[in-house]
Amino acid sequence: MLPLLGSVKLASAMNKDVITLEKLRLLAALVSAGSSGEAALQLDVSPTALAQSLRSLEKSLGLKLFEQSGDDLLPSSECLRLAEEGKRVLVALNRVTTLAQEMQSDSLPEVSVGVMTAFIHGELARCIARYSAEYSKLSIRLESHTKQQLIQKLVDGELDIAAAIGSVNEPGISTFATIAMRIVCVMAPDCPLAKQKVIHENDLQTYRQIQLTEGSALRIALEASGIAASKGHGWGAIEASTQRTMVIMVEAGAGVALVDPLVLSPDDKIAVREFSPPVYVNLSLFARDDWARRPYVKGMALALYDALAPLSSLRTLHHKTD
Repeated sequence: MLPLLGSVKLASAMNKDVITLEKLRLLAALVSAGSSGEAALQLDVSPTALAQSLRSLEKSLGLKLFEQSGDDLLPSSECLRLAEEGKRVLVALNRVTTLAQEMQSDSLPEVSVGVMTAFIHGELARCIARYSAEYSKLSIRLESHTKQQLIQKLVDGELDIAAAIGSVNEPGISTFATIAMRIVCVMAPDCPLAKQKVIHENDLQTYRQIQLTEGSALRIALEASGIAASKGHGWGAIEASTQRTMVIMVEAGAGVALVDPLVLSPDDKIAVREFSPPVYVNLSLFARDDWARRPYVKGMALALYDALAPLSSLRTLHHKTD
């Protein structure tokens, strides 16, 4: 009986209002921002007020929630663990709020989809257009953001589905499909390379190559495969911040480029050819973890998968749909 008595005494000694939703959001902001200064900007509060709230919570819990770094406060390992569990609570709360809104009899169903900015003009947008034509009473919102913004908007309940390069590991978020997209080579229609069905790495050495800036997922994938833009034949480097910019420069005759097929549009005045050796980048389709229980969201999710799967023979659907 002593352990139980000790637990009761410990519980009664703590303020039962210590962990509130407001304080969970505070911890989540601190972890997401990485420092109290950045978290204060996100929450639109003064750094002093945020620091006081953190110290009060730390004292109430009897845990070390931050490390002092000059005038700033950095999250501790204890803070990281609490924030991880807190995210699950916040995600669940957002799901309840969204469900209540959907149950209102006078509201039309809505699905919100987010994609990385580079993909806003491609097959993803065309698939959403086809789906909206089939379900005319469905309201659809399409947004473009960075990968981290997409994840955060899903966590906050502002998006239902998202698509981004690379893996996603976040509480309350499920990756329902992974598609390995094969990189293609694009060039102006009058480029001599356009006469070939397959472009080999050596074929690129006599052409100026347009590439993404350092650190991008595509450039990392190419460099990991030992493929780098040619610096021979006196060509200077051309770097662009987005793949859409690369495609526009290819249209203008500035050079050739290796891109994800998702960024291409039927209106692009370019030639698209297979590239060898094959290089793949993984596209993740992910959603809030209740996606399969919401008919319109599930329908949109599977429609996106069906539209994008033909881009690669290497694909995985992680959810049983029967």
